[in-house]
This record gives sequence, C-alpha cells and structure tokens, in this order.
Amino acid sequence: MHGFALHAAGFGPLTVLLVAVVATAGALLIHATFGARRGGVSPELGRVAMNADDLIRADIDLPEVRAAMLDFAARMGIPEPVLPRLAIPGGDDGEYILREGSAYLYCGYERGTQMFEYRTAVLDDLLYWVFRDRSWMQAYTSLIGKQLDSEEHARQLADRQVALLASARPEWAERLQEGV
Repeated sequence: MHGFALHAAGFGPLTVLLVAVVATAGALLIHATFGARRGGVSPELGRVAMNADDLIRADIDLPEVRAAMLDFAARMGIPEPVLPRLAIPGGDDGEYILREGSAYLYCGYERGTQMFEYRTAVLDDLLYWVFRDRSWMQAYTSLIGKQLDSEEHARQLADRQVALLASARPEWAERLQEGV
C-alpha cells in the first residue's frame, strides 16, 4: 500500500532512495555538530595508542593544525563546529586529529567503531584529507532539496567539491581529480 501511495504521488524508487540518503546524511551532520559528548575511554582506543606512555606523549594541542584548519575552513565557508576535534578519541562518535611521535593521525569513530584512519608526517596531507571530507559534506548539503536526476546530482556534487577545494588550495582540487 505504501509503495502504491508513493508511486501515485509521483515518487519513484530513486526519489525514495535519495530522500533516505539525504535524511541519513542530515542526521549524521546534526549528530556530528550537536551530538552529546560522553566521557571515558573507548576500548577501540588501543588502535590509536598502544600503551599509556603513548597517550601521555600524544600532542593534542597542535596549534599549527588548529590555525591551518581555521584558515582553510574560513576560505571554504565551512563552519568551525564541523571540523575534527584535536583530541584523543574517548568513546564519542566523531572525527579526531592527534599526533603520535612524528605522525599526525586523522581518524573517525561511529558507534564505538573506528571507521577510518589516516597517518602522515606531512601537515598538507592531513589537511587535504580533512578538507576533502568537509568539502564533500559542504557540497552535498548545498544540493539538498534540488530536483536533480542522479547523474546531474553526482556531476554537481563533484564539481562543487572540486571548486571548494580549489578555493583553499588548487593543488588539493587537482589531487582530488587525480583520485589521490
């Protein structure tokens, strides 16, 4: 019955799927921006730091990272609250940046599970990964509510992401287009 009602209202399966994806992305964005911050240390933290000494040595102040992120976020029109936290993951969902030895670590957690991890000693690589993700989110949310077929949506999403990255660093836009 529900399928018939959606079809009768002019909504096809692609529209229903698109609405579900947009709703999920919106919920994740809201959760990342306004989600509750719980305390404690996640058992998954063992992947980030192998022992207590590593935790103590982890540099989470990172003024050079904070300053660069704020600068690039301002150039791209990305709100500060959606930037990763400069913190040791403590069981909360979200994205984190910390430093272990000479390497920067950018990682993301969802429901206590690590979803991704990037390590690099090069600040520009770290910032590229952060703003590659943020530019996609910014481009995606800019298309919410537009009546586009899937091909046009994908094209505009890619074009907007490249344009956002180019506004921060043209090299990042080229890197994205090369698939790196």
